[in-house]
Amino acid sequence: MTGLQISQILPPANCQSAGGDACHPQENLNFKNADSALSHVFSSNSQLQVLAFGYTHKETPFQRSAIEKFANEMVPLLAGQEYHDLVLEIFPHGNPSDAIEIEISEFNRTGVIGPEMNRFMGVLDKPSFELLLNQARKYGMAIHSGGVDYQNVNQTILHPNFVNEPWRVQMARHEIAQNTKRRIKALVRGERNVASLNGCSHNDLYPSAANLSANFGRYLNNLFPGRVAEIDLVIPELSERNNYFKDLALSPKCFWKSFIPKQGVNLVSELGKNSYLLFWPAP
Repeated sequence: MTGLQISQILPPANCQSAGGDACHPQENLNFKNADSALSHVFSSNSQLQVLAFGYTHKETPFQRSAIEKFANEMVPLLAGQEYHDLVLEIFPHGNPSDAIEIEISEFNRTGVIGPEMNRFMGVLDKPSFELLLNQARKYGMAIHSGGVDYQNVNQTILHPNFVNEPWRVQMARHEIAQNTKRRIKALVRGERNVASLNGCSHNDLYPSAANLSANFGRYLNNLFPGRVAEIDLVIPELSERNNYFKDLALSPKCFWKSFIPKQGVNLVSELGKNSYLLFWPAP
């Protein structure tokens, strides 16, 4: 195991629920950097074939980006572990003849980001997604769509009142889960190692009742037992906003901030086998 700080296993986090039940993580390890933490995940389970990463979007230019960290710190190691397929929530899932799928195929062949791909990357964190695509191309990882239904985008993510109408949000969450699940299942059955990048509510191996309709992690874990791992990427200032920490892979017994390291990164497993969180220090 490489990259561990002086203390290999930290004591259980000092966090308790109102009822007094203590939080006792199965693992709480501090590493010098993210690729060392990811190497530990691989060394802990040689059967892994799916790594489902969860992240929270940034909303101001001054916040750190989980997408940037994934691109710079994890894509090279994933490629070195023979992960050559990356399923992304940001791109809607269409038929092979749809513009978005044609452009993704062309990108995988030439590295050119087409106008339809750009249309769905038009978010605040667009430079980080461009970096991610370029890194994937550099390290030989093919991009796949795993987002909402392409034929339905005007009713979901492109609808002008999308965020203010809960039923549209729920529709989008459900479509993302179904499309990512189908894409990963097909790739794994084709004997491929697959990584995915989604919001933290989708990839849980042990989801809460509130997130079941938006979840693909449990289904894949049951279909491919022992071969699926989830890793939530925790940037403290992003998870704190709007209580997004509630979607992290921790039980209510745990106070999520107690795992934030002073330096390096903390790799935490609390809900169960192959369920991880990776914490970066506060800014």
